[in-house]
Formats: sequence, structure tokens, C-alpha cells
Amino acid sequence: MKHTKQVLLKNTRKGVYAPLFDCLSLDSTQNAILDFSELKESIKCELEMILNTRPVAKEWQTSNAVNDVARHLPQYFGMRDFTLQQASTELGRRVIVQEIIKAIQAYEPRLKNVHVKLSLSSVHHLSAIVDIAGDIWFGNVMERTTFPVHVKDLFHHPKR
Repeated sequence: MKHTKQVLLKNTRKGVYAPLFDCLSLDSTQNAILDFSELKESIKCELEMILNTRPVAKEWQTSNAVNDVARHLPQYFGMRDFTLQQASTELGRRVIVQEIIKAIQAYEPRLKNVHVKLSLSSVHHLSAIVDIAGDIWFGNVMERTTFPVHVKDLFHHPKR
């Protein structure tokens, strides 16, 4: 069967490619190209995974060059946890917000111009609600989107 350019364009789905892990988990009937709502859902799931995963390797603060390489290794993926004492001060919360922004910039490059608002959870004292706002590009269109993410056990009691 001969395909003309019009037929090929008509049958082409517009969108962006899903991340590699999403592609590997799709069944054969699903498409690896995401429309805008699927892109937002994919980013939301990725943000939840980043913020609710704790790295296996705890101490890795060395030079910036090593950090740039190390953050792409699986044992460093995610957010470190913080003490309740850090979360109790304005300065401590600002440090936590900056760490969250760094993690998002490292692991979710589809979200640009990230802004984070941190709220302590009223339900579970070791958790937080993080509102993440950022720009998503879809073709030539940019949309500012906010993702509320519940971060479980972000805080811990300091060791005595």
C-alpha cells in the first residue's frame, strides 16, 4: 500500500514523546506520544516520584562536578529528608524550597521557571504539601501550570 504525504500527516499524532520509563511501561496499544493533558499528568507523576523518593546514598556533598554526575545515578535520585527543626524556621523552609527546586531542575527538565511553595501538612506532622508552579512548553505554546504534591515523610526527628 502506497502512503501519500497527506495520509501520513493525517495519521500522525501531534504531541511530545513520553519519558523513557513511561515508554517502557506502556502496553503495545498505547502511544508513546503525549498530548498536552497527558504531558501534564506525566510531569505530575514524575514530580510525585522525585519528591517522595529518598536517595539511598545519604552523604554525597562533594565538588559540584561530582554532584553533576552523581545526581544522575539511581542511588542519588530523589529528595533527602529534613529535620522538623529545619522546617520550623523561615530560613530553614527557604533552604528546603531551594533543595526542592534543585531536585526538580535536575530530574524534571520539562518544567521550566520553577517556583515552589512549601506548606507543612496539618494531617501528618512529618509530611508537607508542595505547590510547584512552572512553565510547560508544548510545541510553540507555553503554559504556566501548578502541581500540588503531597510529600510523605519529608521530615524526621533530629537524632539525639
